[in-house]
Amino acid sequence: MRILYFSRDYSTHDHRFLKAAAASRHEVHFLRLQDDGIGYEQRPLPERVRLVSWRGLGAAPASPASCLGVMSELERVLAELKPDLVHAGPIQLCAFMTALAGFRPLMAMSWGSDVLLDAERDDESRWVTKFTLRRADFVLCDCDAVRNEVQRHAPIETERFVQLPWGIDLERYTMPSARARSAAALVNVLCTRSWAEVYDIETVIRAFALARARDARLRLTLVGDGPLAPRVHALLDAEELGPYVRLAGRLGQDALQREYADADVYVSCSLSDGTSISLLEAMATGLPVVVTDAPGNREWVAAGEAGWLAPPGDAKTFADGIVLAAQLGDGARATMSAHSRKVVETRANWSRNVSTLTDAYDRIEDSLRRAADQPAST
Repeated sequence: MRILYFSRDYSTHDHRFLKAAAASRHEVHFLRLQDDGIGYEQRPLPERVRLVSWRGLGAAPASPASCLGVMSELERVLAELKPDLVHAGPIQLCAFMTALAGFRPLMAMSWGSDVLLDAERDDESRWVTKFTLRRADFVLCDCDAVRNEVQRHAPIETERFVQLPWGIDLERYTMPSARARSAAALVNVLCTRSWAEVYDIETVIRAFALARARDARLRLTLVGDGPLAPRVHALLDAEELGPYVRLAGRLGQDALQREYADADVYVSCSLSDGTSISLLEAMATGLPVVVTDAPGNREWVAAGEAGWLAPPGDAKTFADGIVLAAQLGDGARATMSAHSRKVVETRANWSRNVSTLTDAYDRIEDSLRRAADQPAST
């Protein structure tokens, strides 16, 4: 079967999906809507994946309206490539374009916030979301929270969902050797989320400032960068946090793994999450976590077991969680770490979970073959 994988850019998540698809028996082509120059993923495309040449959006901002300008190019690609299946997401961009072109079968892939947040931004977003989902033959999602929201927008039968936690590489993200922590030792709080509106890094900074006022041992490491960099730097200056915050920049997988291993607490104040990969990475390395009280996170974190939950934007409650995590005794920390590791080993093993997707590809191919073998009606 010839699969066209159509995504907004080329991220680490895209690399993993493409690698899994390429390892299957199917022929895989990659269509990239834009290249915004940030460089989400530096590795080359997986072997056997063929990059489609087309005009696309370049570095232009991607929105449903901007996509209309390259619809004729997409229609040309579909006509020339003649894929058997298009696997496309996010919902309001690549999946929308495929639905608008009238191509079927379409596997619409949610990236979490496209359904949990973007779908309700305005009337146009609601219309685009409903239009796309009602024309999708299958919907790929990563958690119950996203699935439930999809069904609120479109009446999609159970058998048309392909649901799997995106999971992580458990061999890469392992628990470091236990180390005793003295009462005076510095406590490193880690946030690995991008500096974009949805990840609310400003609440991370405010929460850290409040927590550090109660526990002077605290230090903060911010990994990444993004469009909110001027606001992040201004807030760090306003809170006079410069000596206590390390800006690590955008990191590769090996360096990121070392950050988790060196951290003591993980925090994320994201306004929207499906299954958060960074949360799973933190849990796999045994870190107590302080994350947003959102449906996607509640599927992984129960208060007091893997960490603590806080309402979106509530810097004080996030600060409370950070202080509790920082002041855990060695025994309590070990118990929490073991619980978190067991959860991800049981439910978030990417190498096992991804077979749900490749099995779905095989079923779709079989159904297409059976349909082609049916005699034409007279």
